[in-house]
Amino acid sequence: MRMVESSIVEKSWVKKEAADKALYFLLSFVVCALMFIPGLCFADSPFANATQSGQTDILTIITPIVGVGVMVVGLLCLFGKISWWWFIGVVIGIILVFGHEQIISWIRGLAGV
Repeated sequence: MRMVESSIVEKSWVKKEAADKALYFLLSFVVCALMFIPGLCFADSPFANATQSGQTDILTIITPIVGVGVMVVGLLCLFGKISWWWFIGVVIGIILVFGHEQIISWIRGLAGV
């Protein structure tokens, strides 16, 4: 009985090793293909221009809405309906949304990148 069980285990182990070898071979092939075909590695995204113009359009639309939002939150804080921490959070969020490019370039400058 033990002999049958051990042969089944050995067969499954051999199948697993074969599957692992095939996976390693496939992964090695993909890595080599990417190394030797630089056009694939450095390909430009076809959506880069559309994404950039979409981001610009969204920021153009959101800018007046943000101004009104700051006024509304400021008035609510002034009349005591909500905490002043909401106003501080809104202002910090606006700074992060509209100033993300400057913040990233500043951090990269600090890191020397």
